[in-house]
Amino acid sequence: MNRIIGKRGTVSTVNNDHHGFIWLPADATTGRLARLALPIELHNEPVTATYGWESADWTQTGLKMFEIDDGSVSGTAEIVEKAEWVVESNSGGQSYSVTHVYEDRGVITGDLVYYLHGDQLWSGNWGSSNIADGPIPAQ
Repeated sequence: MNRIIGKRGTVSTVNNDHHGFIWLPADATTGRLARLALPIELHNEPVTATYGWESADWTQTGLKMFEIDDGSVSGTAEIVEKAEWVVESNSGGQSYSVTHVYEDRGVITGDLVYYLHGDQLWSGNWGSSNIADGPIPAQ
């Protein structure tokens, strides 16, 4: 189970801080799969760099949500992307985002997800690309 997200320059909070790892274990009694969410600063624009070591331009920042099946539910171990929240995107010509993901945090509680990016909070339902609330400015 191997998954590549984005091109050179893409980063996640977990590159620098394990507190960015957002996890809800599987629940065998309900059959719910394990849930993982990662704050991602995606660099996925076409690479126009002169040198091979240069990053692709920044595309968007947000939260990617995955369900992980160890094979006990479906018989096949797999990682499935369930949804993505985009909270900041490139308006054109930006190499990097204004607010980086290095201190982003999130919480999964049942079917609700909360995501803190910079000083703003978003919330919504697990697996939905629609953000129910946000941004809510931090007080």
